[in-house]
Order: sequence, then C-alpha cells, then structure tokens
Amino acid sequence: MPRGDADKCLHKCLRRFAVVFFAVYLWAAVMPGFALAFTLPDIYISSRAAILVDMGAEQELYHRNADGAENRIPPAGLTKIMTALLAFEFAASGEGSLDGQVVVTEKAFGGLPDSAVDLQPGETITLRSLLYCMLVALDNRSCNIIAEHVAGSSAAFVELMNRRAAELGCLDTHFTNAHGLHNSNHYTTAGDIYRIAKEALAYPEFMTICDTRNTMSVSATGSDGQTQVTHLLTVKNDMIAIRSSHNPYRYPEARGIIAGYTAEAGYCVVSTAERDGRLLLCVVMGAKDNPEIRSYVEAKDLFEWGFKNFTMMTLLVVTEQLGSVKVFEGKDNDEVTLVPKAKLEALVPKTLNVQDDVEKTVKMSQVSVYAPVEKGTVLGEVVVSYGDRVFDPIPLVASIKIDRDETEHMIASCQEYLSQEWFLYALAGLAMAVLLYITFVIIYNRRRRKRGNTRQNYRGKRRRR
Repeated sequence: MPRGDADKCLHKCLRRFAVVFFAVYLWAAVMPGFALAFTLPDIYISSRAAILVDMGAEQELYHRNADGAENRIPPAGLTKIMTALLAFEFAASGEGSLDGQVVVTEKAFGGLPDSAVDLQPGETITLRSLLYCMLVALDNRSCNIIAEHVAGSSAAFVELMNRRAAELGCLDTHFTNAHGLHNSNHYTTAGDIYRIAKEALAYPEFMTICDTRNTMSVSATGSDGQTQVTHLLTVKNDMIAIRSSHNPYRYPEARGIIAGYTAEAGYCVVSTAERDGRLLLCVVMGAKDNPEIRSYVEAKDLFEWGFKNFTMMTLLVVTEQLGSVKVFEGKDNDEVTLVPKAKLEALVPKTLNVQDDVEKTVKMSQVSVYAPVEKGTVLGEVVVSYGDRVFDPIPLVASIKIDRDETEHMIASCQEYLSQEWFLYALAGLAMAVLLYITFVIIYNRRRRKRGNTRQNYRGKRRRR
C-alpha cells in the first residue's frame, strides 16, 4: 500500500477511535449512577475512631478505625458504661438492689483528684443515686464506691470488668480501673464500646439515668446516721444538657448516654438519637477541640448523615415468583412455582434502586418432585445482595398445594413395578420355564404318538384256543 494511503487509513482509524472514546466518556459523565447508583455521600470525620449503628436494624452504617488491635485507644469516661452495666447486672441477679444502701469509704477516694460530687466518707447513699452521680455528673469516686459495693474491692471489680468484656466479644479491651482515668494498659475500641453500650441499654433504667438533661440532686445520709445531705449534679453530656445559657452542642434528638475526656484520650462521647421511629447509636473517640469540641460536632454530623441517607426498603416480597419445579403425577399441574418464605426488609441507602441494583440468586434443592406437594414445602433458596452486602439465604417454598393424580400414579406405579430389575429377571425366568415346559410337552407328545403308531403296526401271532 502506498505511504499516502496508509497515512489516510491511520488517520481514519484514529478519528473513529476518538469518536468512540468521546461517546463512552460522555455516557459515563451523564450516567454516573449507573454502576454505583447507591453510593453514599462522603462524610468527614477527624476523630481517631467512630462507629454509627442503626439499633433497630442492628446494622453498622459507618465505621472509622472501629476494631482491631491497631485501633486500641484510651476510653476516658466511656469506661463508666461497663461499670454501670455490672451494677445493673448485680442488682438484677438478686445479690443487691438499686435501692440498697451503700456506705462511702475513704478507701474509694484513694489516688483520685477532686470529685464532681462532694461525697464524704461515712455517708450512706443508694446504689441508684451513685449511678446518677457517675452517669450524669461523671463522678469518678462514685465509680470506686460502686466497685467496692459490687465486688468487695476495686481490684476484684476490675477483674469482673475484663471478664464481662471478654464475654461480650470485646477482643481489644482491657480495663485497669472503674472510672477511666488514664493508664497505659487501659484501652478499648469504638466497636467494643458499642458492644458494651448495647448490653447496658438492655436495662431501661440505664437510659433513664443517663438521659437526664437538667441539673438535679440526690440525697445521702451523713456519717452521723441522721443528717440528710443533698448533692447537686450537673449534666456533663453536652449532647443533651439543657442549660440556662446557650449550649451549642445540644442535639434535640439525642438521648443519653455519656461523654468523657482525658488529655491522652481526647474528647469522647457515646450517644443515641431517635427520629421517625429509628434509633441510632454513635461512638466518637479521640476527638480534638480546636476550636470546638469535635466529639459532639461529629456525633451530630454522623446522626444527620445516618438519618438522611438510609431508609427501610422491601427487597423481597412473598408473592414474587422466583422459579418453578417440575411435579410428576400432579393433578391439574405439572409444575409448582416457588416464592420466598418470608419478605426481606432492610435498611439500605436511599439511592438504592431495588429493580436495578439488587441481585437475587436462586438455588433449587430439587429440579423435580412427585405429588402430592404441600403449600410451603421448601424446594430451594434465594440469596439477595447489592454491592458487597449479602443477606442470609431465604427459603423458597411451593406457592400452592398440588394433589396427586391417583390414576396417573397407579399407571406410573405399575410401570415402575414392571421395570424393576428383579421383576424382569423373574419374568425372564418364567418365560424360560414356560418355554421349557412347552418344549417338554412337544417332545413328550411326539414320543407318545410314535409309540402309538408302533403298536398299530405290530401283527404278532394269535394264541391258540
């Protein structure tokens, strides 16, 4: 081919390639949601760790450095959730009572700085009031008083804390005290704090106490056994606190739970929020305060992100036909359609298109069955998925009842009976026996006729008279 023609051919090919490339690029630009229709909006979280969970769906919506040994961080006052959990379990077991009287000991004050509540050695106070002191005012001495009351000593209580953490599956948690003041061997993760908080929320009074929003007071009896002492408690969780002055961190939909801070742990908060029947739980740990306390800000951001971007959708209905199975000997039907045994509702991104983005993988346990088939008989399963989320298999069941056609069943039974190997052998043996019998009869009759002919041809001598 001359060089000029080759150049023209090359330029023509390049032009065609450019047109195709531009068309593909334009298609991708105008249809960005085709491949990732349910992509969630980004959210910026600067804290060291965070997790957001929808409690109703028991579904994790967001996580950042939430689990794993590499994400262990000091929990500060969030430690008090475990202390409260053990106190509630102690009362529920019958060993103690929330209304039981607890004597404040000087030993419980050992090594602790000035306290948020001015409890004095010798005072008597109920376990319930101590829980208010600890969860509302974040009083550290109350933690040690509770520890001594529940386990006999702070050291024994710490053993209980670590044992209970292990039972809850908190693989990256280790406690050295009941209050959360810093210790290099006192650590947890955002995921583990969620697990502990979830367990504590099983006790309704836990939320009642930690959702206190206004300044309140508790009473104690003085060391003389007569004087009534009143202790004022200031709400330290700014996510819920109602103050006389403006509280920029208050989130009206927040409920409980607790906040914490140490220089080493940074600002931490655990909170729940409720909207439109949905309850979210958020853990934020290791936040900074420049210029605002980021734990509160980012907890609110996570709540808004979770409420705005997720909703409950029905991904599978019980009337949806997802295949069929052949039915032998069925009366009026030679196949049965399969439908899900239960509907599937799930919390999903609001941008999810059920028709286009959801996959349904059907697996039949049998390709055919014999009648009768009862309605609801399990004949397969379906696995629903979207993106990288895969749901547990849902059984597929017969949508209707199919009775047996007795005539067809009788014919089929006879056919099956006649086709059995032993019957064929028996039939062959019988045929052979009949054949041998016929052969024997033929041979016998021939011989008999031959003997008869011989007698007729015999002319022996007559006897004399």
